[in-house]
Amino acid sequence: MMSGLLCEVGLCTDTGRRRANNEDNMISVLPEDPGMLARKGVLLIVADGLGGHDKGEVASEMVVNEVSKRYYEDEGNDDVVASLLQAIQQANEAVYTGSITGGMTERVMGTTCTATVLLDDHAYIMNVGDSRAYLVRQDEVRQVSQDHSWVAEQVRAGILTAEQARGHVQRNVITRCMGAHMNVAVDVFKEMLQPGDTLVLCSDGLSNMVSDEEIGAIVRQHTPQESATHLVALANEHGGPDNITVVVARVSSGHDQTVSGA
Repeated sequence: MMSGLLCEVGLCTDTGRRRANNEDNMISVLPEDPGMLARKGVLLIVADGLGGHDKGEVASEMVVNEVSKRYYEDEGNDDVVASLLQAIQQANEAVYTGSITGGMTERVMGTTCTATVLLDDHAYIMNVGDSRAYLVRQDEVRQVSQDHSWVAEQVRAGILTAEQARGHVQRNVITRCMGAHMNVAVDVFKEMLQPGDTLVLCSDGLSNMVSDEEIGAIVRQHTPQESATHLVALANEHGGPDNITVVVARVSSGHDQTVSGA
């Protein structure tokens, strides 16, 4: 699988210190069938239900389930980008339709979605909202995804600095989400992977409380599962005002594949 690169995954989620419910959801799928694994790869998803919307936890769970189901059901499509995009669009439609049939005419169900497929030495990363995907490579920590949020747009426009955005009162206002409309615009990124690379997918409950440097330091020192657990604990130590979800995936060369989770 992955042309000699193997994958180990760790997952952790927590309600945080101030929220009553956990509206985040996550999944890691490594198909048991070798043929399916070779064609479709490993799928990772983090979804953060919008706290200001009705049934955020329902929306995030629906997206995680729908995307993973639809992606692997599309067995005959070897185009990873097209297949994952289609799965995300179908999940978005399901959330949008669920809002209408549920009678929520004024407030829709909503959620972010950051999904990654690891296949053939590549990471195919897609995101809607402000849940992030980072690539940690040796001493570098790089955010691959682009936040769809008000403060991120201000940073890109040069109006706010990254430090100002981190503490801004409107940092949780997102400009794009799953379920708001029948169709959704999805950002797509493709990264070539090297042995030792680590991908970190997370909700803003982590990225708002833990710096890129702290993420890199923890990931370099620990296994993926230990890293996920330590990152969630650190976000809580820093106040834990929101739900916290982390998926950590490391690629390496070797003969065994393992997936661990929490």
